[in-house]
Formats: sequence, structure tokens, C-alpha cells
Amino acid sequence: KLDGPARFTLIETIGSAARRNVLFDFTNFYLECLKDDDHGVRAVAASGLGESEDARAISALIKLVLSDTDENVRAEAAISLGPFALQAVLGVLPITQFNEIVNVLKGIVEDTTEEAAVRAAALASIGVFDEPWVQELIYDGFESVDSEVRLGAIQAMGRTADDYWLPTLIN
Repeated sequence: KLDGPARFTLIETIGSAARRNVLFDFTNFYLECLKDDDHGVRAVAASGLGESEDARAISALIKLVLSDTDENVRAEAAISLGPFALQAVLGVLPITQFNEIVNVLKGIVEDTTEEAAVRAAALASIGVFDEPWVQELIYDGFESVDSEVRLGAIQAMGRTADDYWLPTLIN
């Protein structure tokens, strides 16, 4: 029943409290906020879900990154899939979720019709996967004419935790 600015202020305040105290779990709240009409509220909710340990967040973020009408919301969802991608690599998630995350992020990065901010966020998140095709995507992103995609490639290089990228970055 709150107006848009009040809803945004509420979710920002809750997000701030969650960042200050990792014992707070606002997953259910964030999942409800994904239904909000205000794209700012949805973007903050997507960002908050990146801190969740609840597997429901994965499917919600995937749905969001693939179908939300706002590019900032889709970008936040792609960024928030990053911690889940790392969990997938570490074997914490079932192989089905591993494959789903990989396929969604890869599809977004390869989709040249997608907004640059969303492609950059997906590229940064996919950097944790140690696969030759990921290295190719990072190279392609680094050579992009779009500065956002180049930044996503640099973030992906860092997330590989591979010193292979150091000469590229130094140059």
C-alpha cells in the first residue's frame, strides 16, 4: 500500500540492514519485491537475492534475467547469479542448477541483441567457470567496442583467479 518512493526507501533500508548483519535473511521479502511495478524496487530485490543461500533465489533470478522489461533489473539479476555460479563450481549446487546457470549466463553473453549492461554482468558472473569457451567469451568481451562489456570482461578475468590474464591486464 506504500507509494513507489516509499517502497524503494523501505527495500533500500532493509538491504542496508542485511549487508550490516549477515544473520538477517530477507529472501522471502526480496522474492515478493520482484513482483513490484517499480523497476528500482525489483533491481534492489535482485541485488539482495545475490546474498541469499536459498535455492529459490536461483530460479527467480533466472526468470528475471530472461524476462524483466528493465535492463537494470536484468543486469542486477545477472550479477546476483555470480555467487550462485561460484557455488556451482564449488560443487555446492546440484548439476541441474549448475547447467541451468551456465546455459543462461552463456546465452546472455552470446546474445548480441541484449543490452550491453546485461551482457557485461553475465560475462562477469560467468568468469568463475574454468572452461575454454569462457576464456573465448572473455577475450571477445575484452575486444568489444562497448566499454561496459570490456569492464565485464575485466571483472570476469578477476573472477577466474587465473594469473593467465595478468599480461593482458598489464598491457
